[in-house]
Order: sequence, then C-alpha cells, then structure tokens
Amino acid sequence: MKVSLWAEIRRLYEVEGLKRRAIARRLHCCTKTVAKALARLTPPLSVPEPGEAVQVDWGDCGRLTIGKTPRRVSVFVAVLGYSRLRYIEFSLSQRKADFYRAVVHTLEFYGGSPRKIIFDNLKAAVISGSGRYACLHPELLVQSDHRLAALKLRRRRQADQRVEEFDALGPEAREFHLKLLSMPVKPTVHLRRLLGLVRLYGRKEVLAAIRQALQYQTYDAAYVEAILVQERRRRELPSPTPLQPKRRELIEDIHLEEPDPARYDRLCGDSEDKEPPS
Repeated sequence: MKVSLWAEIRRLYEVEGLKRRAIARRLHCCTKTVAKALARLTPPLSVPEPGEAVQVDWGDCGRLTIGKTPRRVSVFVAVLGYSRLRYIEFSLSQRKADFYRAVVHTLEFYGGSPRKIIFDNLKAAVISGSGRYACLHPELLVQSDHRLAALKLRRRRQADQRVEEFDALGPEAREFHLKLLSMPVKPTVHLRRLLGLVRLYGRKEVLAAIRQALQYQTYDAAYVEAILVQERRRRELPSPTPLQPKRRELIEDIHLEEPDPARYDRLCGDSEDKEPPS
C-alpha cells in the first residue's frame, strides 16, 4: 500500500467522516484495503524494488590516538534498499576523496550499480540546496559518469561473449542469430534466453527446436521454448492407444464364469413376492 493511498483513506475517514464502503467506492479499491489503512496508525514503509537504490551516509565512531595525535574515526555505511545488505568502511576523515573511494568500494562489493544512490546533504556530494533542488558537486557527477560508462562497457562485453557463445552452437544458431538481427527486436534478450534453454534442455534439443523454428520462419526465443516444452510433454505422456500384452496367452488363460442375474435377486431380496404385513 502506498503512503498517498493510506493518507487519503485516513483523511476521508477522519476529516470528511465517510464510511468504509463510501471510501472504497470513491477511491476504487476494496473494503479490505480501507480496513487495513484504518488499522495502521503509522504510514506504511515503501520498500524499493531489487537493484533500485542504495543509501549511504557517514557515522561517528569517536576518537583514536595514533602516536600522540588524537584522530576522529568515521564509518561509511551503505545499505541496499530491498535486501538491506550492508557495507561498512572505516576512515580517518570525511573528505571528498574518502567519500568517492568508499562509494567505488561499495559498488565493487555489491557487484553492480543500482539505479539510485541516496545520500544526505553531504558536503562531498552537495554544494547547495537540498532534495530535488540540490546542486551536486561536479566531481561527483564526473565519478558517476565514469562508473556508468564502465558499467555500459562491461555490459557490452557480456553481450559480445553471449553472441560468441551462441554462434558456436552450430550453423543453425548462426542463421537464427542473423534472422534476429533483421527483426525489430532486441537480439541480446533472445540470445540470453536461448542460452538459458541450452543449459536447461541441452544443446542437441535446442538446436532441433531452432531448426524447426527456422522451418516455420518464426524467429522468437519464446517459440523455441514452446517447442521444447511440447516435445518434453510428448515424451512424458503415455500413448493414447490401448495397451496390448505381448503374450496373448495371458488373456486366453483367463476363464470367467457366465453372468447369473439371479444372484442380484437373492442379494436384494424378492420384495415383490412378499405380501405386505396386515
């Protein structure tokens, strides 16, 4: 539940005095959602999506005497918004160089770069303003562009490796790749999905499905996967034809007695022949 929806439900209930059904009709939601919002006294916390954001900030750890000089010890803390995975790094200062170095170490520790880096009004990052009106430090923007360029270069290298791995499967794979390049689609997305199918079903089965897709001129990874699933189901399902025993004498040796309808009369009783009690 979003914070805006929770606040609107509370306002309509407490300020305007509407009933729960009226609130649900006005906001086009169910009454259970209204009941949950009214049961919460505090707004719900919005949890970001995986890989959406990481929050960073400095903390104070007191002072440490190095030789005869007392030094202030700071700790850099980074927390992922979804998994809450933390990264900490101790430092003897909070200068820009220390902040940038800690950010780089954080991204290397997480093995990637999130879409957003959330920070307070740090002097190493913000020159003036706050929030959406904050003016970021030029050096931070340069560092961000550098990290973004490095990330794009890494993704490009991974895409090239994926193309080489797929083309090495065989001539059918290379022909399928060339057909994908002529289509208005993203070939890297289809190649990544097809390589996943190779790891799951094996090279031989995927090439057979690709060969069938080329025959029908359908150049889509989802179609190749549908062929693989259909072939796997065909192998696992039993035959629709009736089973015939290999040894015919097994049926010939079975002797069944002739049916006797009188048994049903004896079991059920001859109620029609009996006279009703007087």
